[in-house]
Formats: sequence, structure tokens, C-alpha cells
Amino acid sequence: MFRLAALLGLGLIMAGCSMTTAGQTYHALDKAHDLGYTDTRISHTEWKVNYAGYNIPAAQTADFALLRSAEVVKAAGYSYFTIEHERSFNVASPGLRLGHHEGGTRSSVVSHKSFPETDIVVKAQSSKEATGKEVYTTSSTISHLKHKYQLK
Repeated sequence: MFRLAALLGLGLIMAGCSMTTAGQTYHALDKAHDLGYTDTRISHTEWKVNYAGYNIPAAQTADFALLRSAEVVKAAGYSYFTIEHERSFNVASPGLRLGHHEGGTRSSVVSHKSFPETDIVVKAQSSKEATGKEVYTTSSTISHLKHKYQLK
């Protein structure tokens, strides 16, 4: 009976952790969990933006880093930007190990989660001048990505 209750409890915890909606996944850094976006100004026209996600595809973390980049650049008064550097990677959690002894045999459940992250360095531009790199428009990037992920 105890084993059944423990497994049911674990199932409820895991189900609760995985329930998110698109709008709840885009947010500023949650320091308790190291998830969400951060941005750091590294020069007058450059920012480093990071987005760390949970239970979302890696491509979505890249889109959220791009969205935050557009918001930061627009807030600084610029209409255009380029991506100077981009890096996507996964950070693995240590996992959860549960075990019990049953007739001298040990059994365990291990749960490993992967947390996709994207780092972007962007450079703001006041005009859509050709730089040899793709030039993003802040307002259309924000509009497109908010529509794509049903964000307000």
C-alpha cells in the first residue's frame, strides 16, 4: 500500500511539473529554478540574452531568446538588430532516484530532465543597413513570435 501511495504521489508531482501553457513559459528569470530570460547590456548597442526553458523544445528557447532580444533592442530605442553570436545547448538535471527493498531486491526509478538554453548576442542598428547578416525588425519579430506562441 505504501508503495502504491508513493508511486501515485510521484505521478501527481511529475504531472504538475509538466503542466504549462505557452503563455506561462515566457517569463523573466525565476531565480529559484534558473528558468526564463536574462539580458545584459555589454556595450552601447549590444546585449547578451539568455533563455532557459523547461519542458519546451529547444527551438522554442531560441525563439524566446530572439523575442527577448527584440524587446530589449526596441526598449533602447532601436528598430533593427542583428545576431552577432548564438549558442543553443542542453543542461541536464541530476535526476530523481527512488528506491525500496522488496525481498532483498532493490528497484529504482530515475528521472532525468533536459533544460534547453539559448544564448544570443545581438547588436542594435538604427537603420536596416546591409551588414552581411540577417537584419531583424524589432516590431515585426515581436509581433510574429507573440502570435506564434499565443503570448500577450
